[in-house]
Amino acid sequence: MPTVTNNTKRSRQSGWSWSLLMFSLVIFTAVVVSYFSILFGYNPFLNQRLASLDEKIQEVGRTIPKEDQENLASFYSQLVNAQGLLRNHVASSKIFNIIERNTNQNVSLSSLKLNVREENAEIEAVAQGYESAIQQAEAFRRVPEIREISIGGMQKSEQGGVRFGITIEFSKNTLHSI
Repeated sequence: MPTVTNNTKRSRQSGWSWSLLMFSLVIFTAVVVSYFSILFGYNPFLNQRLASLDEKIQEVGRTIPKEDQENLASFYSQLVNAQGLLRNHVASSKIFNIIERNTNQNVSLSSLKLNVREENAEIEAVAQGYESAIQQAEAFRRVPEIREISIGGMQKSEQGGVRFGITIEFSKNTLHSI
């Protein structure tokens, strides 16, 4: 009797491996048939459509005068060049807006030197008092477009105010518009 049990186990094992082999063969056959269907059926169809569209493009190209084609190419070239220039354009008006929005009422600015290469500005200003000068420095320190500021040269002016200078270092790419 033990022999019968052993044969049953073997037949189950051999049936399992046979089923796996048949399943793999069916999947393999489906993949091969799909590949050749695409290669010999769909690929020529796509190539024919592509040739048809190329022909239509050529036909449209023949209807447009040569001079208009050259003008369009020239215009496109100018657009690409303008885009490159704008990408590297320095937007100094952004700086004026930032400084104007954050200037204390009790401070008047007398000069501004903008260094684009180093992305900083030096400002000479006159405040009504030392407290106003410090408040101005703190107002600039809170601006997200400004990475760092330094204040110096504070001295009492003859008109009664406080003269001082502020150096502003802008955050990276603040001066560039795009």
